Amino acid sequence: MDSDVIGLLLGVALGVASIFLVRRLNGEPWMYAYALLVLPFIYIVFAVVHEAPNTAGKEFVAGIPFIAAGIALLWFKVPYATIVVGAFWILHAFYDFVKDEIFINSGVPDWYPVACIGTDAVIGGYLLWLGLRDKQPASV
Repeated sequence: MDSDVIGLLLGVALGVASIFLVRRLNGEPWMYAYALLVLPFIYIVFAVVHEAPNTAGKEFVAGIPFIAAGIALLWFKVPYATIVVGAFWILHAFYDFVKDEIFINSGVPDWYPVACIGTDAVIGGYLLWLGLRDKQPASV
């Protein structure tokens, strides 16, 4: 089987497992807002481990919208927060898809971006569905 297919299946499985875990902990959707803070640092760690400080800086700059959104969603009452969090997860999947066109982080394993796309799409889609099915605007 192709490594992209395996990575995608792994990512989807991780996304589904994450949803079940968060539901079990009764932490949604604020736990997903916390996770937005973490997403950029995974790529930063890959760059640091690969001893590419320049790339780590680029990853940090690219991650600022996710970090800022996570902080804003946790500190302020944001109408339709579940939809906003879901949209940022989908945006991160898009970032995973196009990031090699922007700059190369040679510390990232080949399978990781596709796995991350799977995870981000499952969680983002779930959060968008949750937010759209609610009648009331919810804050995180």
